[in-house]
Amino acid sequence: DVSEAIGEEATRQAGPVAVMVARGALWNPSIFCRACEPPSFEEMVRSFAHEAVRANASYQNTKWVLSQMLAGGIGITPPTTFAGSPMKAFNRQVGAAKSMTGICELLGVPYTASDWPEQAHTTQFYRTGSVGAKAFEAAAGNAVAAAEAPEASGDCAEPAAEATNPTVDRGGDEKRPRPLAIDGAEDTGAAAAKRAKVDSADEAA
Repeated sequence: DVSEAIGEEATRQAGPVAVMVARGALWNPSIFCRACEPPSFEEMVRSFAHEAVRANASYQNTKWVLSQMLAGGIGITPPTTFAGSPMKAFNRQVGAAKSMTGICELLGVPYTASDWPEQAHTTQFYRTGSVGAKAFEAAAGNAVAAAEAPEASGDCAEPAAEATNPTVDRGGDEKRPRPLAIDGAEDTGAAAAKRAKVDSADEAA
């Protein structure tokens, strides 16, 4: 963990691409608000819960992170109350919540369970056979199919036409025979006869 001052000094001296902030950012996400006035503690906590709902995070993970934010840590001292309740008592209430509905009710964050699929915001959502797992598998299958589908573009059209046409227009009235063997493939049967016919026509001319 690094404090903001140490991070700035490290950037000044060594010029790293980035400085990782771990528990400090967990206890106080507003550490990244430098260009504007940081939100109040309660606004920050509610904002996290709102984003957790949007991301379909499980209520179990959400309340664990909230418990860390409400308890604070090294160099971070949270307020003594939240929404008028003593902080320790409020944190215990959050820890006892058994659903995202319960968490949001405590924090005053809008949440309607019926707006979400069955088992949303739980660890069951992505388990085998669940609604989330099926949706994930379908999305993954679509992505694979799209990646494997041949691309039809103008760049492919001309070589394909040339490969099937023994005489290719090279400009003006001149047409030169094109070998029908492509990428080392051997001429066989009708292909060889067709090329011999084109060669005979050229010799006669």
